[in-house]
Amino acid sequence: VLVVDDQPDARELVKRLLEDSGAEVMTAESATDGLRVLRDFRPDVLVSDIGMPEVDGYEFLRQVRALPADAGGGVPA
Repeated sequence: VLVVDDQPDARELVKRLLEDSGAEVMTAESATDGLRVLRDFRPDVLVSDIGMPEVDGYEFLRQVRALPADAGGGVPA
């Protein structure tokens, strides 16, 4: 799972909950960071905050969906 959230406490809470359920979790603190991690990590699921500064979650998901499927564009979010 890739978790993208600009708030460190929220990011770590979601990460811990998912890891406690057995998931492998990577985190990113911004949309830009999330796109970079997405290229390298290739998660099965993407969880993103909607209210991030600069690039909000909606725009982040538009950028993800613009990627080819083999580059992460089809990841469920």
